[in-house]
Amino acid sequence: MAVNRFRLEHGLEELVLYQIQLLKDQSHKENEEDKVSSSSFRQRMLGTLLRPPNKRPELPPCLYVVGLTGISGSGKSSVARRLKSLGAYVIDSDQLGHQAYAPGGPAYQPVVEAFGTGNDHGRLEARWWLRLCSAPFLCRLDILHKDGVINRKVLGSRVFGNKKQLKVLTDIVWPVIAKLAREEMDWAVAQGKTVCVIDAAVLLEAGWQDLVHEVWTVLVPETEVRSPCRPSPGPSAPADPGVCAQAGPRHAGAASNVVSRANSIGSTSASSVPNTDDEDSDYQQESYKDRRRRAHTQAEQKRRDAIKRGYDDLQTIVPTCQQQDFSIGSQKLSKAIVLQKTIDYIQFLHKEKKKQEEEVSTLRKDVTALKIMKVNYEQIVKAHRDNPHEGKDQVSDQVKFNVFQGIMDSLFQSFNASISVASFQELSACVFSWIEEHCKPQTLRDIVLGVLHQLKNQLY
Repeated sequence: MAVNRFRLEHGLEELVLYQIQLLKDQSHKENEEDKVSSSSFRQRMLGTLLRPPNKRPELPPCLYVVGLTGISGSGKSSVARRLKSLGAYVIDSDQLGHQAYAPGGPAYQPVVEAFGTGNDHGRLEARWWLRLCSAPFLCRLDILHKDGVINRKVLGSRVFGNKKQLKVLTDIVWPVIAKLAREEMDWAVAQGKTVCVIDAAVLLEAGWQDLVHEVWTVLVPETEVRSPCRPSPGPSAPADPGVCAQAGPRHAGAASNVVSRANSIGSTSASSVPNTDDEDSDYQQESYKDRRRRAHTQAEQKRRDAIKRGYDDLQTIVPTCQQQDFSIGSQKLSKAIVLQKTIDYIQFLHKEKKKQEEEVSTLRKDVTALKIMKVNYEQIVKAHRDNPHEGKDQVSDQVKFNVFQGIMDSLFQSFNASISVASFQELSACVFSWIEEHCKPQTLRDIVLGVLHQLKNQLY
């Protein structure tokens, strides 16, 4: 074993390895794994009742209605034929749709009015474009054939990829089909049928589960189905507009009473239902390992496509990837260069973010200072409003200077008379002596009073 070789190379003891064999499932079927597997157990549960039937008192009391649904290509038609052979009355919603679209049908005029019949200019323009580009411009054609029948292929191209237009179409057609289905139920009762099956791929999307007691969903892995709604190499849209409205198997299975596969109805054997559809025969001819291998290949391709899209998105988002690098010429950027440029750009964005945060912090401080100034000025304005006459008798700066000058002149006279400059020591002694004698609080008070009295006499 590789682990023990590695340990021996590094001077470590070998590990004692015990190999535990997988438990074999002796009763596994052809389309199941040969080991005991939860996947096999889940597959065996197919066809069992997951939730009790719904009570539908509005339906005919002597008729039990089953809604059969599943994406196109799942083998749903084979199940419907098997149930029909057992005595059930099968209502094909596709046929009801054709009746609704037919000239004179209940949905014919509303569809024509909603999607128009075009005009001569549009038809001539369409024919001219068709000579050049063929299918991509089918949406320019009149939705009616020459005999007045709705061209379902053209109608499908108009709603394909357009949710708004698709909703307009389904809001017209689905209620009409539901009404026709009720009429078919009454006809089934008249024929003495007790079980009725509505075969409809869009049963849940159209809200027709209210017409049935049980919903049966036929599932098939997406890797094994060939649906008309899957994109083809060309730009054409599906011929049936209803195909585009189908939901995935996960959504259908969550709302079902019974979930099954085409080869599990009535029995767990692969031959319980006659598989006459092309997709069912292909399913039988392909072995379990081949299906697993094909699914793995498709998953790997999806992973690689996702990685490629990721790198393409990076080159679109990161500006430096779009700049011309003359060192590599016109060569395509490698993944390593794209990643390095992305990392550099992220670091640049972090620096810019930090710089902007610092600028924001500075601006916040400035705003705080301005708010404080605003409050101070508001207080000054308020004080002035409260005392409008304040400052009316205010003296000038010259008077203030005269007060200071008079005090200093009086002090200098005593200072000049008391200080000796014979030596620095004598000067220092005289200064302290002058301060103690002439700068006493009472002396300064008398000086200030005298100066103020003198200025008062001068001013007034």
